[in-house]
Amino acid sequence: MRTLAILALMLALVSVAVAADIDGTWVGERPGRDGNTMKVTFKFKADGGTLTGSTLMRENEVPISDGKISGNDLSFVVKMEFGGNTMVMKYTGVLSGNEIKLKATREGSDRVTEFAVKKS
Repeated sequence: MRTLAILALMLALVSVAVAADIDGTWVGERPGRDGNTMKVTFKFKADGGTLTGSTLMRENEVPISDGKISGNDLSFVVKMEFGGNTMVMKYTGVLSGNEIKLKATREGSDRVTEFAVKKS
């Protein structure tokens, strides 16, 4: 029983250490329409299994919501307003060292965009 408790504590500490590695600014290029790319910047902060932060979109800082992190897996949502319309982007990703491989899907679409960001 004691061994199980120690193992659970070690797993919790590893999970916190991995989550702490995500804290900071991450930059990359996201594929756009017609083969163009768009620079993307995310600022992340993990607190246990909760992920908070923001993204820079067209010089506007937009908060992320519904952020979660579990081990190396993360997910979050970005809601943007354009001319009275709301666009919701859902992101999932995997943290590996100083890189996060992300998949983005616009709500109401099945098109998935994949790209990576690196810690700056």
